[in-house]
Amino acid sequence: MQATQHRYGIDERPPPLTALGLGAQSALLNVPPMVLFPALAVQIAGGGSALADWLVFISLAAAGVTMILQTFRVGIVGSGCHLSACPSAASIPFCALALVEGGPKTLAALVLFSGLFALVIGLRLAVLRRIFSPTVTGTISMLVVITVVSVALEKAGDIPEGWLNSAGLLCGAITLISTLAFLLRKPGFWRTWGTLFGLALGCIAGAALGVLDLDALKQALWFGVPLAGWEGPGYDFGSAFWALVPAFLFISALTVVQTNSLSFVAYRVSQPGSSSVDFRSVQGGVVGNCVGNVLAGLAGAMPVMTTPRSSMFVQQTGCASRDVGILVGVLLIALAFFPKAWALLLVIPLPVMAAYMVVVLAPMFVEGMKAIVQSEPDYSRSLIVGTSLAIGIGFQYELLSLPIGPLWQATLSKAIIAGGISVIVLTLALEIMGPRRRRLRLPLNLDALPRINQFLEEFSARNGWNERTTNRLWAVAEETLLVLVEGEDSDRQRQLRISAVRSGRGAELEFITGPSDGGNLEDRFSLLGDPPPEIEGMLSADDMPMRMLRHLASSVSHRQYHDTDVITVQVAVE
Repeated sequence: MQATQHRYGIDERPPPLTALGLGAQSALLNVPPMVLFPALAVQIAGGGSALADWLVFISLAAAGVTMILQTFRVGIVGSGCHLSACPSAASIPFCALALVEGGPKTLAALVLFSGLFALVIGLRLAVLRRIFSPTVTGTISMLVVITVVSVALEKAGDIPEGWLNSAGLLCGAITLISTLAFLLRKPGFWRTWGTLFGLALGCIAGAALGVLDLDALKQALWFGVPLAGWEGPGYDFGSAFWALVPAFLFISALTVVQTNSLSFVAYRVSQPGSSSVDFRSVQGGVVGNCVGNVLAGLAGAMPVMTTPRSSMFVQQTGCASRDVGILVGVLLIALAFFPKAWALLLVIPLPVMAAYMVVVLAPMFVEGMKAIVQSEPDYSRSLIVGTSLAIGIGFQYELLSLPIGPLWQATLSKAIIAGGISVIVLTLALEIMGPRRRRLRLPLNLDALPRINQFLEEFSARNGWNERTTNRLWAVAEETLLVLVEGEDSDRQRQLRISAVRSGRGAELEFITGPSDGGNLEDRFSLLGDPPPEIEGMLSADDMPMRMLRHLASSVSHRQYHDTDVITVQVAVE
């Protein structure tokens, strides 16, 4: 990703009026999905406008609180970057199903339970790093788009009774064509505001064709809380809850995967000068979103997910300031108490909403493909991707079915569930059937080196590698150990876990320890640079282990989590 030259860095404070203008712009860009997604879920479920008003109010407030949590970095909660949030698009079909089968209290119970489940995953993110591979992330992203767009397009022709059947398709087509016309221009003003202009033109077309229903706008309060749609506190853990729990748990796992990826991107965009990513910030972003989901469940809102809009905003405006991120959250919470303002979006016809969803989610499908292609999958992983997509599409379009109850069938008939289960199960099966990882656990100190060398010698001999490869593995392990024990507090004894596995035409060594106070190795490598030959002998002795490690290894990756440090070294073999 290219470095972004920021007008306002992450720790800088823009002038008050500038901050207010930038915050209002970012909030306006984030509002449409916060209003449209809950409204769409209620409309699919056949609910009334009162319920839609309440869900929108709670969703705006929950998203605003989540964005504030994300911008503050308090302990393990929050990324410290400007991260936007909105109701989960992937959850729309299942939220609608929960409202139909159980009602708002069932939905609240499902969101709370799945939020707690996601929080457990977020706190143990380092342990699950192999499951959240580019193959899984990319495939799930594509399945999300297939699921949501399919549900949205089913509503593309829905119009009020008594109007022309083609009116819905016509205003949807106008929305799609006009939005694409704006977005296909060069980056800048038109691309930033293109989706809003497209929505406006679609609504104008809907008004001209007579399919615009203004009742929701007329009935909305100017100021206050729309309590008419609230059924009171409490949760329903009945049969509908247990039937839909698998779907919501899967959606929560998907949200963790997406937030992990988007927190990674947000850190890159917000800290363009850093050569590595601080995975403590990434993990904080995941945990912050999980806490937001728990709060959403307590309030009875839809699940909350992180979106790429904040990263797009930072790239387009050059403002990464935390102050602006906090201000956006505050503005969204304030907006929730002005129903008349956001009710403007509730009058949007369903065909216009469907066209909007297609345009908004299309780049997500391509990003999923890019994640898979850039990881250069081998035959096995390519087979997993293709098979999972085929299974997901088959269930989505009712080409496949199982002899199970109607509610379970409705849950499984979504591409994200059927295909997502397939990609995770097949990935786990591949890990189990793949080359066996050899593991060693011992205290982190230099006295461990003989045991490590013996472990690597046995590993090399088992794979039939020659003496030069064994010596290279020894050297890599020694230099990595020297780097890990550098500055180690003698009063604190960390444990070291080493795993070794054959990886393609090389070997992968993984060194896992408790959290360290040192900097990221990848940053330190970049600071070392390539010194001229004439001063090579004058280098500090403290730098030599890192220089040797960089010379001996094909690649070195250092991931720092709140509870774990993981150094992964790829070594060429002979």
